[in-house]
Formats: sequence, C-alpha cells, structure tokens
Amino acid sequence: CSNGKLRLTINKEKLELLRVVELVESGSDKSIVVVGCGKPTLSDSLILKIVDSTTGTILPEKQVGEIWLKSKSRALGYWGLTDKSEEDFNGKLGQDMGEASVPGL
Repeated sequence: CSNGKLRLTINKEKLELLRVVELVESGSDKSIVVVGCGKPTLSDSLILKIVDSTTGTILPEKQVGEIWLKSKSRALGYWGLTDKSEEDFNGKLGQDMGEASVPGL
C-alpha cells in the first residue's frame, strides 16, 4: 500500500447492529475510528470486492462483509495448512462478475 494511512470515524452501533458504515463526527461515545494502510499502487492490478462469505454475493457500498481480493502481492496461502489455505484463499463468487469471477477471488 502507498499514499499514507486513512482514518475514518464511523457509527459504532450501526456497524455492530446493522453492519453498515455511516460516517460521524469524532468524539461521540457512539463512534469508533477505523484505520486503513492507504491505497494500493496502480501497478498492482488489484481486484477487491466486499462479499457475503456465506453466499458468495458481492455486497453494495457501505455494507460490511469479508474482503476478497486478487493481487500480485496476495499470499498464496498459509504455511503448512493446505486445507485451510484452500478454504480461505480460493473462494468463489456466487455471481458472474467477469474478470472478478476468476478462482481465488
């Protein structure tokens, strides 16, 4: 990742109860700060989707789900854990998304 870190202040209750992301002012007892490591470089050819892992469905913007990605820098799996690696690193989308439907995303 590059371009520095990103900090967002979001509504903690909506995240926990409704699994949605709503930006709020900092300092509230209902807020929480989440931090990202920046944006990937353009040369990485990154494909990233937020997915409901039980259905393989890509979720709309501001919905909470599992991060699925395909990237040159993505790990191939866990050291010495072939079965767990297959389960966690080779998910299949439940819908046709063109290039994003390739195995491993």
